[in-house]
Amino acid sequence: MTKEYLARKKLLYKLCVAKSDITSAMTACKYLISSVKNTDDPLYLPLLNAIIVCYSRPFTNNKPLGSLPRKWHKFGGQKHRTIHGTLLTFRHKIIAHSDLKYRPVFIYPPGTLPSIAGAITAGLKITVVDKRLPLYFFPEILKMCLNLVNRLDIEIQKQVQSLFDIQSLSAKKFELIF
Repeated sequence: MTKEYLARKKLLYKLCVAKSDITSAMTACKYLISSVKNTDDPLYLPLLNAIIVCYSRPFTNNKPLGSLPRKWHKFGGQKHRTIHGTLLTFRHKIIAHSDLKYRPVFIYPPGTLPSIAGAITAGLKITVVDKRLPLYFFPEILKMCLNLVNRLDIEIQKQVQSLFDIQSLSAKKFELIF
């Protein structure tokens, strides 16, 4: 097995796993769009986290093969480039890590008026403020993911055809190994 052939098999692996991850982000995004009516909904933050983790995974340094090649980090329109950057920033600063700047903790002693609760506290109240994306972002995230999945699928088909003689493969599954 040549180094080039091995590199192409590793690329195929990364493309396939990326497609799986982006498809999961799309599924969570569709559910959020259809089921969540505001950012205070109890499902909003878990779905946001799932979308961001699944979306970001192909673009971060995964062991042992690393992220997708740089060409996959590029998007046609400014809107999608901005959303891509926002999702990765959320992943790096808020979701995968808890940067102090982005996730402040507030302590409300008894008798204070928490701005989020609207009533005077009877006892101690502690809140962690989570940054949120507006709901209008999610249809665009879904469009961006769909475009990416289609591009990945085209490249996966191309790589499979270049790596394997499809006609001579046996009719049973095999693991992609390298």
